[in-house]
Amino acid sequence: MTMLLATTLLGCGGDEPDCEGAVIELSVEEVAFGDLALSGQRGVEGDFQVPERRTIFARNRCGAPLIIDAACLLNNTHNGDPSDPAFYLEYEPGVDLPISIRPGRDAALRVTFDVESVNQDLDNDETIDEDQSILVLFSNASNASPIAIPVCARAVDSDTLMPPGACTLPEDFDLSAVSKSACGG
Repeated sequence: MTMLLATTLLGCGGDEPDCEGAVIELSVEEVAFGDLALSGQRGVEGDFQVPERRTIFARNRCGAPLIIDAACLLNNTHNGDPSDPAFYLEYEPGVDLPISIRPGRDAALRVTFDVESVNQDLDNDETIDEDQSILVLFSNASNASPIAIPVCARAVDSDTLMPPGACTLPEDFDLSAVSKSACGG
């Protein structure tokens, strides 16, 4: 797994009334790529073409160090094929889990959508299906652990681009049934 982690100095929120231990705040509640064209020049970011990347910031807003000790993408398939992942999770080169985030700082996790073929209509409803995964983070945060973030994207021909729709966790997803061992932790 390639690693990308950026730290940015932010104000410390340690004197807030609900600040006990490490408290995690995420910059997003979902990672919705929307439709991305599979044609054209590869490697140009921000052009609505595959590959495309999104960054999620995890901020520690309290006085104790925040430790992210497991992170993974669950149900990560392209067109339902478990041998063909649609998304890739990255941190900073040379940084391995566990990641320690000091109070008032944040860490960046990058999710990349990169596939070689357009998405298909797998359920025969005449709509091209999205690739959907679940980013799961385990930490010592006193306010939330584990955390689940839906990740959605669709590779299409360039003439069928649509804005992102709702990216939500599957209705049958039970975060309490996910253990650290599912993320290699």
